[in-house]
Amino acid sequence: SDPEIVEIDPTLYERYVGTYQVLPALHLDIRVEEEQLMAQATGQPAFPLYPVSETRFLAQVADIMIQFDVSAEETVGGLTLYQAGQELFAPKVN
Repeated sequence: SDPEIVEIDPTLYERYVGTYQVLPALHLDIRVEEEQLMAQATGQPAFPLYPVSETRFLAQVADIMIQFDVSAEETVGGLTLYQAGQELFAPKVN
């Protein structure tokens, strides 16, 4: 069963904004559009991310789960992308 979508403070989204390197030729850009967190992979259309916790988001398009890596200082060093039983760590590069 899919995790429950929760309401979180949209101001939290700002800390996730940036570019993450999933693979050498694949970046994931995270941005905010109208209080909605959006993700866009290199060469792909953007898709919305829905919060299931303050750090974990679900993309309904491709059964992707994204877990942002937030330090004790509230800085984001990267994200882990879960898809089809695989997990990939993507450091924040910008």
